[in-house]
Amino acid sequence: MNISLATRALRAIGLLAVSFCTGWTVPRRRCLSSARTAWGPLLPLLALLLAAGPVPVASAAAPVVSIEASLSGLEDTPFLLAGSTFSVSTLAGSSTAGNVDGTGTAAQFNGPQGVGVDAAGNVYVADYGNNRIRKITPAGVVTTLANGTGTAVFSDLPSSVTVDTAGNVYVTEQGQNRIQKITSAGVVTTLAGGGYGFLDGTGTAAQFRSPCAVAVDAAGYLYVASDNRIRKISPGGLVTTLAGSGSAGFLDGAATTAMFNGVNGVAVDAAGYVYVGDASNKRIRKITPEGVVTTLAGSGTAGFLDGAATTARFSGLNSVAVDAAGNVYGADGSNNRIRKIALPRGVTVSDADGGTLTVALGVSNGTLTATLTGGATVS
Repeated sequence: MNISLATRALRAIGLLAVSFCTGWTVPRRRCLSSARTAWGPLLPLLALLLAAGPVPVASAAAPVVSIEASLSGLEDTPFLLAGSTFSVSTLAGSSTAGNVDGTGTAAQFNGPQGVGVDAAGNVYVADYGNNRIRKITPAGVVTTLANGTGTAVFSDLPSSVTVDTAGNVYVTEQGQNRIQKITSAGVVTTLAGGGYGFLDGTGTAAQFRSPCAVAVDAAGYLYVASDNRIRKISPGGLVTTLAGSGSAGFLDGAATTAMFNGVNGVAVDAAGYVYVGDASNKRIRKITPEGVVTTLAGSGTAGFLDGAATTARFSGLNSVAVDAAGNVYGADGSNNRIRKIALPRGVTVSDADGGTLTVALGVSNGTLTATLTGGATVS
């Protein structure tokens, strides 16, 4: 069978494309980009040949690269459709300060400071002005958490509360410089602390200075913000210092030399990384499980500015939280806003040969980092 000029031209160009990409030891994305540049002078000829009509020839396909979001481990993360709206309602309490149990707006609180939620959706409130820990059911029924002998009254300023996977509630009692534990049965004990100062140790031998925030990880370890330090407490009550020299200032680095200034919030993710609302430094800090401190977001200049992590501005970070997907949230009190730091996810790169290359993205000091596996390279 005679082969037309158009067929020969197409085959020549196809072979050029294949030899160009298979003969270079470079990532396919860069190879394709360079090949397009090399084919440029031939494209007008190709357009003229194709104008004569379809040519019955088997084409040699160059590799095709597609990039898609990798959702591994995020199967339970909720996704919202564009245009979704939210509504705000009052679960419990009224505008009148007081100490009244009840349902919905019939209940009263006095200066609630911190909240925590258990697996069943019950909300626990550090009722600062009433020196009590209150419990709110999903239906809005408010009660005062009690032990076997009566009402569990906290003698001096409960400021923060968190709940572990077993339903135990932990409270930072700011005035008494201790961490209290309330079991699911309502029994109250002192897990750690009781004296004013700085001292690592076990149980009541440890000392805190006005502990103001607490978070718990999946293994039951607590993280407490106190005196420009982040302290770590084991389930058995052993207190150590995770990070912070205790001196007010700003310095990233190793655990013993890093500095904070006015820590108001603390949260921990599933991998054991701790996030800190460093209020006076106007930054959100991140601590590795080994105690290395970096800055996640914030320029250090007071104000309001969204954007890149290194240039964003905060003004009065009161608390922080982290969701299952690794997004970090900060209560920016002076700006009357809730800020979100959305971290990059991994991407999966697939080629026409069926190979899969993974690029895991992260942020350190506001700089995007990439961890490559499966032979992936960056061009």
